[in-house]
Amino acid sequence: MIGCTTDGECSSALAFQEDSVVVVLFAGDGITAKASVARGLAADLDGAVARAVDALGAPGPLTVALSESMGVSGAVLVDALDRHLQNTLVVGGTAGDQWRFEGTHQLFGREVLTDSVVLLTFHGDFAVSVGVESGWCPMGRRAKVTRAEGAQLLELDGQPALEVFRATFGSHIAPTPEHPFAVFDGSDRFYLRAPFPHLFENGAIQLAGDIPEGAEVQLTEAGRDQILDGARSAVRSARASFPGEQPTGLLVFSCAARKQVLGSRTAEELDALQADGLDVDVAGFYTYGEIGPLVTGGATRFHNETVVAVLVGR
Repeated sequence: MIGCTTDGECSSALAFQEDSVVVVLFAGDGITAKASVARGLAADLDGAVARAVDALGAPGPLTVALSESMGVSGAVLVDALDRHLQNTLVVGGTAGDQWRFEGTHQLFGREVLTDSVVLLTFHGDFAVSVGVESGWCPMGRRAKVTRAEGAQLLELDGQPALEVFRATFGSHIAPTPEHPFAVFDGSDRFYLRAPFPHLFENGAIQLAGDIPEGAEVQLTEAGRDQILDGARSAVRSARASFPGEQPTGLLVFSCAARKQVLGSRTAEELDALQADGLDVDVAGFYTYGEIGPLVTGGATRFHNETVVAVLVGR
């Protein structure tokens, strides 16, 4: 058994909740699972991940990762997972604490942990697919990240990042999760980095994940309807690439920042996920960062403000 604390839960049993426990049981003829844990991420992240992956042995078609979100970089963690976990679809999210940002916990068997990532890999005769979408649309011009330090975006095209942001939205507007940065992945596909409303004298913008120097980025916009459409698109993408005959379950990892922006309409996200007549059990939670590839078979990425929808079945 693995698990973590959240920023809210969703399920076909209790819909959207903020004070529930969601338990998902995987069972089927010939299906087995193995769990492992990487401890002490802050001290030796890459080594801890490597040891946990070694303990898993050869991974199956699907591996779920649930991680610490404070004190470690989600992007650096996911890069390590991508290096060490080969030939498996890696999905999941980082733990939440109901937007308090005080501390999160991970569950491994009977242990309650911090500073860890728990892994569960599945073997057997089953089908799996993934859809990763947000609903945000790029706007304005693309810019090159000319200076960044971890999750702090310092310069775009040689200008202070805050100046570029305010040139788009106005001098009185502070960066917020309502306008994340699209970080392009060598094509028209992109992952998101959410900005925090902290103002720095040097014009930097603090992001909810590392951003690489040299990357092309673009500011984005979306209304609540478009954000909900992103959830629908994630499931449609997963259905379009599902290799089996019949999906039976949907795992969902959605972002706590989406929940903040959706506000009173957060409960509608589950309806959007179940649109188009998808009749399967649904379970998931709101994370502080989502884990999954931009496309099936692609590199594992760390996302903000995104829905990772995972279909499983036969």
